[in-house]
Amino acid sequence: MLELTERIQPGQLRPLLDALRPLRRSGMGLAVDEAGPDAASMRHIRVLKPDVLKVRPDLVAGIDTDPGRQYLLADLVEFGRQTSAVLAAVGIETGNELAVLTRLGISAGQGHFLGKPTLEPNDWATWSALAPEGTSRARHRAPEPRMETRNPSTDI
Repeated sequence: MLELTERIQPGQLRPLLDALRPLRRSGMGLAVDEAGPDAASMRHIRVLKPDVLKVRPDLVAGIDTDPGRQYLLADLVEFGRQTSAVLAAVGIETGNELAVLTRLGISAGQGHFLGKPTLEPNDWATWSALAPEGTSRARHRAPEPRMETRNPSTDI
């Protein structure tokens, strides 16, 4: 899985697509970080057709008390369903946020509420225990754990 973590600048999309084409054909997955409902983000997402959309933390923070953000995320979830992309919420800090995200259909996530950053496989096994009561483990199955070259103080 290759994760794009930076915004794509004008003129970069075509060369990026050309570079990704053989990798995607060979089976490499694609994740887009910082996904949101803004026009630029959606335009790139439609063209890139990623397997995973990582929802920006600013859309996740306080979602439990903001109906407007809930409507936006519901639209992104539906977009994900229509395009077969998994949505992963980034920056889940409270149980209430997790409950709302789960109700909206977000199927993966990361954040300090789910677990502190770690590289220990034994710690990863505890994460599924946080799935809300009455939901199946399969519905909340996260991608296989892997090491990333991101800031471990903010990401899991």
